[in-house]
Amino acid sequence: MDNYLYNPESKQVIIQFDRVSINIDLEDFLDMLYSLHDLKTIIGADPDVATGTFEDEDGKSWDQFMIKEDDTDFS
Repeated sequence: MDNYLYNPESKQVIIQFDRVSINIDLEDFLDMLYSLHDLKTIIGADPDVATGTFEDEDGKSWDQFMIKEDDTDFS
């Protein structure tokens, strides 16, 4: 995701990918967010998917899904 913005006056969430901008009403965005959270749980239970933890130069860390490959050692 390139950029995102919440406009409290219009109750709109604006998400930008490359040159595409999507405006979503807050209520619809929250519905989508709950669905994505459920989907994240389903993906996390897939035995072919692993979660890797990464850290940037500033010490900020995040988790990211990765598709396991047969010859990859995640230890």
